[in-house]
Amino acid sequence: MANIPIMIKVIGQFVAHQKLVSASLIGFTLIILAFDYVYGPQIRFPILFIIPILLASWYVSKNFALALAVILPLIRFCFNLFREIDITLFESAINAVLRITAFVLIVYLTNYVIQSQTLEKRVKKLEGLLPICSFCKRIRSADNEWIRLEQYIANHSEAQFSHGLCRDCAKKYYSDYMTKPSGH
Repeated sequence: MANIPIMIKVIGQFVAHQKLVSASLIGFTLIILAFDYVYGPQIRFPILFIIPILLASWYVSKNFALALAVILPLIRFCFNLFREIDITLFESAINAVLRITAFVLIVYLTNYVIQSQTLEKRVKKLEGLLPICSFCKRIRSADNEWIRLEQYIANHSEAQFSHGLCRDCAKKYYSDYMTKPSGH
């Protein structure tokens, strides 16, 4: 129970950090939109929009990135409504749909990479045959050294051990200290 205030503090710091990142990302996006408004008609595919979408996907959340992936092309479409450009409204709408599709695909691919990296870090599995001693349960390493099972697994995975005592071993090794049920 004493750890609850610490957990609340850590969660508060995380939320504050997420808000700061989100606010910074929105500011950066507004700068890119201003740049696009000034120089937009000459740039057919707004490549700079990918930057805030990638950053949002990587550091904030998939939903925030998806929102940017849809909103940014729509804002550009609105900009084109007020500009004198050489494409029709239909062509501009098709471009907006294509941009939204491309940006949403980028968000999903980025999210897939993030999930893959997270899983790769979490899953470090042992494979193959492990030569193990039938009596002491030590494992022979590649260097022909016999290592305790716990040490071998800890060295070759992210697993950590907590030792306990099973009922059979408790009876075998500590039978003198075990309480006998009443009535026997």
